[in-house]
Amino acid sequence: AQQAEGSIATEPVTLVQEQETQQGILLIRRIQTGANAPGFVLTVLRVGDFMAQSRPKDADLEITLGDVQTGRTIYEEQPSHPAAMQRTDTLHFGSREYELHFRPSPRFSASHDNLKSWSFLVGGIVTDGLLGATLLLITGTTVRIRRQVDERTQELAEKSSLLQSVIDNVPVRVFWKDRSSHYLGCNPSFARDAGKNDPSELLGKTDYDLVWANEAERYQSDDANVIESERSRIAFEEPQTTPSGHIAWLRTSKVPLKDHTDQVIGVLGIYEDISEQLATETRLRESEERFALAMQAALDGLWDWNIQTQETYLSPQWKAMLGYGDDELDNSFATWERLVDEGGRVRTMALIHDCLSGTADGFKTEFQMRHKDGHWVDILSRGIIVRGQNGEPLRMVGTHLDMTDRNTIARQLEQAAQTMNQQNQALSVAHKRALAATEAKSAFLAAMSHEIRTPLNVIVGMAGLLRETSLGQCQADYVQRFDRAADHLLSLLNAILDLSKIEAGELQLEQIPFNPRELMVTVHDLLTVTAKTKQLVLDMKIQSDVPSTVIGDPTRLRQVLMNLVGNAIKFTEQGQVVVTVEVITDDRMRFAVSDTGIGIPPDRLSLIFERFTQGDATTTRKFGGTGLGLSISQHLVNMMNGHLAVTSTPGVGSTFEFTVQLPRVVETEPSLPNRPIQPRVEPVSTSPARPLRILVVDDLEDNRVIVAQYLQGSYYSVEWAENGQVALEKFQTRAYDLVLMDMQMPVMDGLQATSAIRQWERTQHRSPTPILALTAHALEEEAKKSLDAGCTAHLTKPIKKQALLKAISDYAAPRTEQAA
Repeated sequence: AQQAEGSIATEPVTLVQEQETQQGILLIRRIQTGANAPGFVLTVLRVGDFMAQSRPKDADLEITLGDVQTGRTIYEEQPSHPAAMQRTDTLHFGSREYELHFRPSPRFSASHDNLKSWSFLVGGIVTDGLLGATLLLITGTTVRIRRQVDERTQELAEKSSLLQSVIDNVPVRVFWKDRSSHYLGCNPSFARDAGKNDPSELLGKTDYDLVWANEAERYQSDDANVIESERSRIAFEEPQTTPSGHIAWLRTSKVPLKDHTDQVIGVLGIYEDISEQLATETRLRESEERFALAMQAALDGLWDWNIQTQETYLSPQWKAMLGYGDDELDNSFATWERLVDEGGRVRTMALIHDCLSGTADGFKTEFQMRHKDGHWVDILSRGIIVRGQNGEPLRMVGTHLDMTDRNTIARQLEQAAQTMNQQNQALSVAHKRALAATEAKSAFLAAMSHEIRTPLNVIVGMAGLLRETSLGQCQADYVQRFDRAADHLLSLLNAILDLSKIEAGELQLEQIPFNPRELMVTVHDLLTVTAKTKQLVLDMKIQSDVPSTVIGDPTRLRQVLMNLVGNAIKFTEQGQVVVTVEVITDDRMRFAVSDTGIGIPPDRLSLIFERFTQGDATTTRKFGGTGLGLSISQHLVNMMNGHLAVTSTPGVGSTFEFTVQLPRVVETEPSLPNRPIQPRVEPVSTSPARPLRILVVDDLEDNRVIVAQYLQGSYYSVEWAENGQVALEKFQTRAYDLVLMDMQMPVMDGLQATSAIRQWERTQHRSPTPILALTAHALEEEAKKSLDAGCTAHLTKPIKKQALLKAISDYAAPRTEQAA
């Protein structure tokens, strides 16, 4: 039929749909329209039906039709008797040859004699009729078929265009290959996956020629299995290398590609990229696993709502926190809606709507739910939404946490905080009042100290001057009593000021290097005269490993030792006082003061460190004292990270010992041997070549007189100024070797005057003149003010002659005469 110009008839066949015992012939003709591929028209000729319709209705004939090539009878009317006459004609059609046999029927033979001539006539008529009918059939059919082919061709063209449009725009990749896995075609999205701009670039290529060459063997193996087995492989997952080098995951389906003869000529495949879907599923699975573990650890109630199916899961713990068993509540969204309070339901539904609409990925809120026994349970609810590859909401999962106890505690804590806040406010008010009282007390003590020290300076000064005159025994005794009274009053003032600073928390310790051996020499020198007066031995034993330099506050350590050694001398009538110093560790030292005094009763040991307390009332009456020294010493030792303790036996003596933190510094001199310390001899200053010109600034005449008497002699030239303003004017007119400056004065006080003098010196490019503050202000903060204003040193009243002369000797510098 492909090569023939006309129609082709097949061998006689039995049609599968034929229910009667008749043969059929298939007539096939090739057709072609324009440049389209050739097609074929096929029609079925049912021989029995065709012969019945073609023969004359009144002809008494019996007809037989046979196929010459096969020798098979196609159509036959069985005769009822042997025929006397028969005619045979040959028919050529469809490249085949057929024989027609005609004979009269029995009925016709009985009524006619001239059978032969008639039968030839009828046979010719029948043969012509058969030929005419057949030609008419073929011709009409051909015209009709050509018209149908044109219509079908147009329809196929439209369908082909539609099919191509569908293939190009479907949301999956489409491709087809021949039996050797060469690409026959694909859609644009497949071409883009291969890194190509147009599907035509893939024609004739194999997977080895594309970016996924690493997967080519796998792909072609799948192709071969589909082609050989003629069985489809549906929805399997496989990797694919992308043009960027990453690995994508595909869900692929492949089916056999067949031609019009139902022969497999290749493979047709489609796939979709499921990389993001798999990643989402992995994240979801991991999230669910972590979430499940977290729920198990936290014992929170878990809920899970499938948005697609509306299925809901409520964990047993979710129900248990409301007092229900697992089988007492339905796993449904309606269960939550039924038990939640109305306000909580409205708020939560709004949050869920935000998640479903894509404006939020989760929520956190609190509401109340009705417990089985009727009370309300405070619930903290958290939820997150899980979305699909295209962002569509798939499900929501979350937890419920019973916050009832926490909220109750929080309310209690809030109430307690309010109460505490009120108490703190009250304490703050009380604290402010206490601070105000402390400040008032400190101010009072400072003022009291100043006002007492000012006349005391006159008393001490005059007593000292009087002692230098020729006195009788009685007069000398009076002067000595003046000294003792002044010393006692001064000691009391200092103790009260120290105690005030300790109570106010204003006492600060220095951390400076000093020599503990020299400190012990100083204590020995200051108290040895008192000990000798009572005919006592004052012995100091310093162990050989005591370092020469440590870090600490030498002033406060000396104060503690002076208190303890002074008390030991005071309460010892005969015998000795021994001070021992030894190293405990690299940063700790032990000091012990032992005496052979009166001792302390056991029932009084716990009281002696209290303020204004001594061994007993008789002790106070007999020996005097304020009862503040031990209390202050204990505070100072505590501040030095130490501890002060006492052991005592009445009538035998007492031992006070303490350890303090004094970090060692590398020694620069050898240790001294363990021997008693001898009194130190002060060097005598050499006399200046000319008198020192000294300006004394003080508003009180008594103080000026005392200083004038102290400085009598050819070594000093003294001038006076009654306030700071006068002192500044004098200083600007002539040079001085040293200035003694009182601080509290009218017109211009000492701080202002000192600052003005220093400013004037700077503008005149002069070296600073020593200015010694000589004031009744004894507090540390007052000393700091003096030094900050420019004073060289701070001396406190009352001051004795020797102390003043030593200070002048230490700080005075011979003047350089300069024009004013």
